[in-house]
Amino acid sequence: MNFENVVLRKVSDILGNNNSATFDFGTLFVKCAEDQSKLILERLASDYNNRVEMNKSPFEYSYDFT
Repeated sequence: MNFENVVLRKVSDILGNNNSATFDFGTLFVKCAEDQSKLILERLASDYNNRVEMNKSPFEYSYDFT
């Protein structure tokens, strides 16, 4: 299973669906509420040794893996 599928599964566990998150050019984009975005960041940071950065745009959150 590739990296993107693993990450998408983790996000879908938090959101309860698998259609609110996508990968484009290695960046994860998620349409969700602010409280859910923080849960996603906590989960990914924990799983990937704090090597995740979150940014907010007007319509979604983006997560970059460094």
